[in-house]
Amino acid sequence: MGAIYDPRYRAVIQKLVALRNEAGLTQRELADRLDGFRQPDIAKVEGLQRRLDVIELVDWLTALGAADVTFPNLGSISTVSGVSESAASYTLESEFVQVPGSSRSVATGVSVTLANRDTEHTVVFENASLGEYAKVEVEVARLIRSLNDPKSRLKNRDAVARALDLAIRSLPQVNPSDLYRHLVYRHYIREFKKAQASQSWVRAGGEGLELFIEGWYRDRLAADGIEIKALLGKSAKREALEEMGIADRIGDSKLDLVLYGLAEDRRVLFGGIHSKASLAERVADDVPCSRAMMAEGFMSVLWTFDAKDYPPRDMTNRGELGSPESPTTKRELIERDEAFDAAFVYNTRAIPSEAGTEHPVIVSSLEPKRDALPAYISKRWQEFAASMPK
Repeated sequence: MGAIYDPRYRAVIQKLVALRNEAGLTQRELADRLDGFRQPDIAKVEGLQRRLDVIELVDWLTALGAADVTFPNLGSISTVSGVSESAASYTLESEFVQVPGSSRSVATGVSVTLANRDTEHTVVFENASLGEYAKVEVEVARLIRSLNDPKSRLKNRDAVARALDLAIRSLPQVNPSDLYRHLVYRHYIREFKKAQASQSWVRAGGEGLELFIEGWYRDRLAADGIEIKALLGKSAKREALEEMGIADRIGDSKLDLVLYGLAEDRRVLFGGIHSKASLAERVADDVPCSRAMMAEGFMSVLWTFDAKDYPPRDMTNRGELGSPESPTTKRELIERDEAFDAAFVYNTRAIPSEAGTEHPVIVSSLEPKRDALPAYISKRWQEFAASMPK
């Protein structure tokens, strides 16, 4: 205990208190980010009644988002050991991942450093506060890391869905596509160790997104007498296509979520959702199914984060839709070729269609009062129900 009374140790604790205050965190909020600490433990450390060891100090700095700190009489202590070494430790192949402890408060939100073996970029989560962002980052990393435990019964897709839900509910003002791309995806690549993360993500990320969409809209649609269901696996997809009477025409074409309306004592399938985190995910493969659905009077919409960044220039997540004046082939697939009834895009940097476009690109956040999808689905169910034979 003698070290607690050493002036150098007292200076360390004074610096940690100052860093916590600068981050806008209470003792309880800091404790929530640290394994094995409660608010009284934080108070004891700051009150010089409990001593931190070296490992706890590094964890403490990481939780505060302080990667490099200079302490009076001790010099510099870093939670990362330089970009190239840190990136090599946390990188699979050449993918960019977030450097631990790199989050910083900036005028427009929170900046983080993304690095691979050769280079680094800074991205900004606009409209985020450092305190809330850091808390979510710790929880997402912990959730993904738990998949490495041989005793864990949590499925990878469920971890992805939970991480997305946590991030978007906790940071509602932040571009949802950025939270998907730069927070959840990059932490999965960095933290998942049981198999090659980039290959594991292909399935876990896709199914996790479907489960997230199902959970996100379930209660809101239920209030309008609508059930939403993720179609996990080929048999579930096949059954839905057979129920619509189009399975024999489209083979293995995709459908990710199905929508049922509740009419008296019946459950009536009236539409579906094609989900894509990125439009690079061969969105054209969904078109035959979508066209067949629309031809039979079923609603068919595209739901996407439109997540796409552009290394080596920078890592800004601009998406792939271009603009109405300068459309990409993927925008033309929606607006000109009418492959879907509408595309709901949750990348707030995307540009929506011009007013009056029959098959529009609708750009939205996921905030309940601003998300256009639930009202659209409810209206289509009402129209479908009205057309049903009495």
